[in-house]
Amino acid sequence: SIISFSTKSLPANSVVVGGSLKVRKLGSVGPVDPFTTHGNLIADMKTGYFGTTQALEDMDFHAAATMNNIGQFNPFGANDWYRLIFTSDVFNLFDLVGDRTQFRLRFTIQDNNDGVANYLRFSGGVNTTTNNPAVTIWFYVPHP
Repeated sequence: SIISFSTKSLPANSVVVGGSLKVRKLGSVGPVDPFTTHGNLIADMKTGYFGTTQALEDMDFHAAATMNNIGQFNPFGANDWYRLIFTSDVFNLFDLVGDRTQFRLRFTIQDNNDGVANYLRFSGGVNTTTNNPAVTIWFYVPHP
């Protein structure tokens, strides 16, 4: 999955001090849930956007990230929510002068060699805002 967030409302001189990314699992497709066979769900982060345009492209899944494996998702609360807590080494990767920061979700094991597609479905938030992937960024703006 590619998750894209507008970060243009953050002041250009913001100092990020924490935050998290959360997604809601809707289900799995295939004979097994990838959480049981494909290792940890992790995210790569891109300052700006993967690929050559802000629109989703096939190449986004192969484009270089600003940083690979920024952390792993863990169960969070009820209703199949998963959360990745940002560590300090990614705080400066949020796009504060452009308008976009993107995340690419993937498992640490790409294939369990069973010859069958196994993947997860996450809420894209199309029909309701309560299931949207969400990024929370804690920041401050230094005094001049």
